[in-house]
Amino acid sequence: MKRNIISVIVFFLVLGVPTSVLAVSRNTTYNMYGGIYSQAFTMNKGKYARVKISPKSYPSYAKNLNVQLEKKNWWGYSNVSSYSAVSAKSGGYSTYKKAPEENFYRFYIWNPITPETTYKYKGDLVVYYNIN
Repeated sequence: MKRNIISVIVFFLVLGVPTSVLAVSRNTTYNMYGGIYSQAFTMNKGKYARVKISPKSYPSYAKNLNVQLEKKNWWGYSNVSSYSAVSAKSGGYSTYKKAPEENFYRFYIWNPITPETTYKYKGDLVVYYNIN
């Protein structure tokens, strides 16, 4: 019995730890009028990135916040994928395709009602990356 328990623990350590250690998240807040960039992060080739938006305050007419993944190039950053919309009122997740190569990436989150300089959008932001 004791040997079986040790075997199960070793099994989960061998298989569970590498996948959970490699996936990383960063928590932050947003306080914006037009748009913001997340902090850049290194993502390995073939891994996924995900952002979670949890709104705290927003204008009454708010509908969506757009989210886009960008990759660093020698001239700056460029889009890796088209944007997706997350509710500005209830929030949610946005998941992005596999990274085409190991590189620096960041998320750009913006208010699609442009130019918006009157009302702030505030909330919490969690960026997950290197997800299998």
